[in-house]
Amino acid sequence: MEKTKKQITIASFFSRVGDYYKKHKVISITLAILIIASSFLRLYNLEDTLMFQGDQGRDSYIISRIFKKADLVFIGPVTSVGNMYLGPFYYYLAAPFLFFSYPSPMGPVYMVAMLSILTVFLTFYLGKQMVGGKAALIATFLMTFSKEIVKHSRFSWNPNPVPLVSLLLIFFLSKRLDKPKYWIYIFVLISIILQLHYITLLLVVAAAFWWFIDLASMLKKKKSKNKLKLFGKYTAIGILVFLLSVLPLVLFDLKHDGLNKKAFQSIIFSEGTFEHGEQTIGSFIYSLGVDIKSTGRQVLADQLFMSNKPIHNYLALMFAIYLIAVLFIKKKRRFGKQETILISITLISLIGLTNYQHAIFAHYLLFLSPVISLLIGCLCRDLLKNKIGIIPVFAILLYFMIQNLPANYLESSGWKISDMKKLSESITEHTLPNEKYNILLISESKDFYAQNYRYFLSTTSNPPVDPGDHDQADKLFVINENLPTYKVPGLPNSEIVTFPNKENFETYQIEGGPEIIIFKRD
Repeated sequence: MEKTKKQITIASFFSRVGDYYKKHKVISITLAILIIASSFLRLYNLEDTLMFQGDQGRDSYIISRIFKKADLVFIGPVTSVGNMYLGPFYYYLAAPFLFFSYPSPMGPVYMVAMLSILTVFLTFYLGKQMVGGKAALIATFLMTFSKEIVKHSRFSWNPNPVPLVSLLLIFFLSKRLDKPKYWIYIFVLISIILQLHYITLLLVVAAAFWWFIDLASMLKKKKSKNKLKLFGKYTAIGILVFLLSVLPLVLFDLKHDGLNKKAFQSIIFSEGTFEHGEQTIGSFIYSLGVDIKSTGRQVLADQLFMSNKPIHNYLALMFAIYLIAVLFIKKKRRFGKQETILISITLISLIGLTNYQHAIFAHYLLFLSPVISLLIGCLCRDLLKNKIGIIPVFAILLYFMIQNLPANYLESSGWKISDMKKLSESITEHTLPNEKYNILLISESKDFYAQNYRYFLSTTSNPPVDPGDHDQADKLFVINENLPTYKVPGLPNSEIVTFPNKENFETYQIEGGPEIIIFKRD
């Protein structure tokens, strides 16, 4: 019987893996150890340490409606800045995983963890092709133990798969000259990553920069007509894919009077997102210099070493000098072109983030984590070319481990999802069949709709009324996490105000948890 093409491909893959192991045993064993370590850091005690807050409860509820009620969604999560909706890609990606774990919300959590482990492996597998084995292995080491990466791999959230998509996008950008059809893959990845977080628009700018470089290069060469035609063909296909990916958002906007369009315009032009105020040219250049120094330190050092210390100024400066040296000295070497792509993404991102006038949270920088890790790997690789270079490389990696290794997020503590489920069950026990009730959360999270608890209640036969229908509820359960009982009846929340008799309430306590206040309509 003849072997299928798929069988031959799988056999050749394992054959290449075997050949690589024979030639590079130390690297192969080190990689295996890193994969095991990354799996432990991402999967150990996952359920009892899970962060399941309002965003996760909202997402789980929306995703569950896809397979429970065939309620197809055209928009994804709303952004924290600008009230703009992302695309629905993350919801559909997570839907099969929640389907198999339902009613437990753990399915998408394991999905995110496994995607992060895959990212660690691909950092080496793809990075080796871009910057060489040594640099890729060091980058894999950084991606394995980075506390920020690990933290964002242990709960379900739309920005968390960004490092994987970013890494793939970087790889195809680095290989596009060999195979122009990779521009199709680049457009597909752009379509995906823009639905995960809007700050990744900076990656799109970097991709557009290299698209124009390729176009200019082909127009300049007279013998590139056939290549130019292929380039145009693949670009057209890629644009079509992108337009199809944003079609759900376009349909949503048509139905809701251009809500997303107006929000996007507000972010760019009205909210001061990219403004520095009224300044002279001199003061603008000075403030930009100060800002780029601060942002550069955050991107190149603080994020990687999980702290904000004066020594990071020197680390960031050393790294910046190395990047400049690569651009002007090493660009003709074997990995020079790939390194130039990494540096261009870093520089474009630094300029964009410097001009961004809102707070830059840790998850905003997830798209840069493979880029910075690979560039640090390149720096260490070049230092190791001299015997004395082992000292600074050892110092950098040791300092990295000291800052990142303490893993308190692996220990069970606080309010677990099993406790949330237990509290939700207690609410069900205090309601009659088909009785209309609502829930309200008084917490530092400001998630008044109690979307994490609302998800667990939505899995029962009698879920709470929708937040917009709170005036139809016969009972209101106030989950009080941080305020004394006597203050709750006087709170101005509309959910409480609709119950006229504030003295007619009862309370009960969840062991080790919050107090529950029940208001009744009678």
